[in-house]
Amino acid sequence: MLERALTRQLESHNFEDLAEVAQVLELPALRRACKLLAAADVNISKKVQERRLRPAVLELLAPPGVAVASSGSTGKKRRTF
Repeated sequence: MLERALTRQLESHNFEDLAEVAQVLELPALRRACKLLAAADVNISKKVQERRLRPAVLELLAPPGVAVASSGSTGKKRRTF
């Protein structure tokens, strides 16, 4: 019920927020709608190419089998004594 309401509200101005919700909460219909909008909207496509979206959104839009590097602690090295 909530998923359908959010899917109807999806537009380019709220895309990133709703795409993140779709990915985090694993909402399949909203995920599909976000992917369709991202493919159709030039501005969103540009942000995807420039990787200027939240990590969860980039993960949602990544092709299957492609890992999206998180901005977490992957660059830190373990201190050894």
